[in-house]
Amino acid sequence: YVALSHVWSDGLGNEDGNSMPCCQLKRVQQAVNNLRAQSSQEKNPPSPWFWIDTLCVPNAARYEALNARTVERMKEIYVNADAVLVIDSEVAACQKTAGPSEILARIRLSNWLRRLWTLQEGYFANSIHFLVETITVSLAQILNAASSPGSPAQLTDARSNAASDAAVAPAARQIAASSAGSGMSSNGAIRVRWPSSLVTRMPNCSAL
Repeated sequence: YVALSHVWSDGLGNEDGNSMPCCQLKRVQQAVNNLRAQSSQEKNPPSPWFWIDTLCVPNAARYEALNARTVERMKEIYVNADAVLVIDSEVAACQKTAGPSEILARIRLSNWLRRLWTLQEGYFANSIHFLVETITVSLAQILNAASSPGSPAQLTDARSNAASDAAVAPAARQIAASSAGSGMSSNGAIRVRWPSSLVTRMPNCSAL
């Protein structure tokens, strides 16, 4: 399955219940489908399962105990996911023809990298991808393209593999740690000096 990582203020969260606007749900499903299609050799791969806290973490008062148990297992959810897909409004606003340096700059300055929960979700990911306009791009690919001499001005292929993701994981975690001023405790939790962050909004759309 694919685990989604996002900042609630970007428009995918819901404090009133486990539901999402229809247009947002379709956008998420399309992004997850694109991720599978770009990493699969099948011509028409089936739609993968995805996990998103807005729908999967009970937030009604009568589910308080279940909510607490789910939150306790958040690390397990992201560690066991085949991939983590980040949907951040600033990064997604990049055109798909943007170069790796521009995408990295947006990631470094994004709300997603400045929040405790999302920072941990990215840290524990086996394979991390970002939605860029309408395509998904792996962090491994972005970092490799940005650090390679004579790298192309834009990313034209979002494919990646487990080996490249594993190789780039330490660099990805260094980016996260340096941005948030964080450190790792002995039990794997991230200690973060909470920075102020800007609140961004996505366009409103009709709900079901």
